[in-house]
Amino acid sequence: MSVYRIIMIALLALAPMPQQAALQDSLASIHGVVVDAATGEPVVGAAVELTGIQRNNVLSVYDITDKNGRFAIPDVQPGSEYQLTATDPGEYLAGAYGQPNPHERWKPLTVTAGQKLEVRLILTPVGKITGKVVDANNRPLRRATVTVLRATYDSNSDQRGVRVLQQAGDTTNTGDDGRYFVGGLGTGQYYIRVNVLNSGDNPRYFENPTVSDALTDLRNDPTGFPTTYYPAAMDLLTAKPVDLLNGGKVEQIDIRVTSVRTHRVRGTVAFEGEGQHPSVKNVILVPRSAGTRSSFTRIIKQPKDTFEFRGVIPGPYYLIAIAGDERSQFFGRQLVEVGDANIEKLNVTLRRGVDISGTIRFADWPGGVPPDYSQLAIRLVPNNRNPIDVSHSGTMYTANLLTVVPTSSGAFTMRNIAPGDYRISLALNPGLPATAKVPIDLKTAYLKSAQLQSADILTAGFKIDGPVTDSMQVVIATNSGSIFGRVLGDDKQPIVPARAMIVPDPARRSRFDLFSPIAVTPTGRFRLDGIPPGDYKVFAWAHVEEGSWFDPEFMRVYENHGVPIHIDEAGTYPVEIPLSH
Repeated sequence: MSVYRIIMIALLALAPMPQQAALQDSLASIHGVVVDAATGEPVVGAAVELTGIQRNNVLSVYDITDKNGRFAIPDVQPGSEYQLTATDPGEYLAGAYGQPNPHERWKPLTVTAGQKLEVRLILTPVGKITGKVVDANNRPLRRATVTVLRATYDSNSDQRGVRVLQQAGDTTNTGDDGRYFVGGLGTGQYYIRVNVLNSGDNPRYFENPTVSDALTDLRNDPTGFPTTYYPAAMDLLTAKPVDLLNGGKVEQIDIRVTSVRTHRVRGTVAFEGEGQHPSVKNVILVPRSAGTRSSFTRIIKQPKDTFEFRGVIPGPYYLIAIAGDERSQFFGRQLVEVGDANIEKLNVTLRRGVDISGTIRFADWPGGVPPDYSQLAIRLVPNNRNPIDVSHSGTMYTANLLTVVPTSSGAFTMRNIAPGDYRISLALNPGLPATAKVPIDLKTAYLKSAQLQSADILTAGFKIDGPVTDSMQVVIATNSGSIFGRVLGDDKQPIVPARAMIVPDPARRSRFDLFSPIAVTPTGRFRLDGIPPGDYKVFAWAHVEEGSWFDPEFMRVYENHGVPIHIDEAGTYPVEIPLSH
């Protein structure tokens, strides 16, 4: 046999059979890289797994990323609905193809015969926070309890947008050097609370001062370290968040806790005018920065003519007294500044609740039959959006919530209003029967203006400190504007977000009635009507905590993501909203 013939036989033996070549040509391969969401750097040693269903069998193949974060999965049968995931437990939250962050839905992967698919997977680092707890002289505080709190938001219509802090995971303690470490956190905004182990007869007193009103052995006003929030705040209003919106490790979150000496607040309660008066129900000491619930709010129930609060931490407070019943209520309120000494001989004077009369009218009623204003309602809501920490026991206090229905001609009176800060909102009469026929102009009406004592009260709200002699003038309108358009993903294609919102400009964000959700169709398109004139921004989020758009700290991060738009009376405007992650 010739050498040529031998070589040809050998080559034919080595060559793939036609069926084998066809089979290889029909297979696909998936290659790609896994990167860190916070830094963009490749992730080494991540497990990448492809799963799917082939001929009623579960397919599962995987690879490990190399030093460049690369992986390869060869010989993939053509198909759809594949899921491609990457994991690195302890260091990263699991991620999947088409998933910019762990909260978003993954996208199914489709491969075709002979395709060499290149993909990019994004892993979000597990959140970690480290820091040190020190005193005013920068000395470490050992065995302090550190609690991580996650920001959520109240969905109640009267208090929507109030930041509500929930405990996230277990507490930890500082070491002898005052240092602490918290890991295993998901993405989001967090607040850090510290409780130092105080010495003395009541070491837990400073965790919750409300308990002191029930203590009989609190002979002296104690000195100690109060509950403190990062960076050095004794109230949530001045606490600052730690941003872990992209996960990762945040270091040097150092918290300074200052020892304080507490004092006593004593005084008397008296009624204005002569005659018979009801007994006093409560005397309440409320921090000026407190939300509707606070561990620093103190209450004495059914006091006599005198009251005494012991162990009061320095700061500004409202001293409030309440008497009477729903038919005839008496209130007293005054600002008290607790400094470096006891406060003696305070006098709180109770007066009858305030009545405010007013009228509501249309600025642009189209004519014809006058509207029946009794189909509407005006709500009086306390103007308190201060955050609350529900993981910490505390005392609840809030002023009146009133709903008043005008007469058919638009006259109304709000009665028995306690001293405090308020705002108003417009709603349909909650007592209307389901079969009531309400004109469309009433249903779509918005608050155009509201005045009390010659001041605009729509944006800033108003304060009640005593009798009100002026009437409230409320004007509503229907000449609202509209927007329409699309939400666009990173690839500039229409997409459905988790939430789209129109948000008023920062100067008007105290007005909840100007925030509106935008309903987006499955094709990524939307139309929103009934927008009061003014300046706005429109946002679309791939993932967002419900109500977070009311929080200035949250909006600080996303402010530049919004699309600004001005709405004129009866105007209609196109807009494209980029998706925010």
